[in-house]
Amino acid sequence: MPVDDAGGTPDWNVRIIFMDDIEMIERLARAICKQKGIAPDHHHPEFGTQWQATAREAKGLLIVMLDPTDAMIRAGARRAEIDPERARTAYRAMIDAAIARHI
Repeated sequence: MPVDDAGGTPDWNVRIIFMDDIEMIERLARAICKQKGIAPDHHHPEFGTQWQATAREAKGLLIVMLDPTDAMIRAGARRAEIDPERARTAYRAMIDAAIARHI
């Protein structure tokens, strides 16, 4: 059960999140918050929640990932049994879709 920062009492304002139900930028933003020791759903004065305050950083990470490495292309092509250029195009389309969703 989620607890508050003060001392272990239940925090009923924290919602349960299933990763299939949220977009990639939110997933990344939540992970960044957790790595920094910040509760993603806690209030942020400017953005509503901490994960929303971190969403631009998450989007930046996705932009960095826009171009796959050669190893990624080869692995995708082998796994999908397609030529490398099609694998690159498919990967890029997925990252483009994730970037275009927010912010």
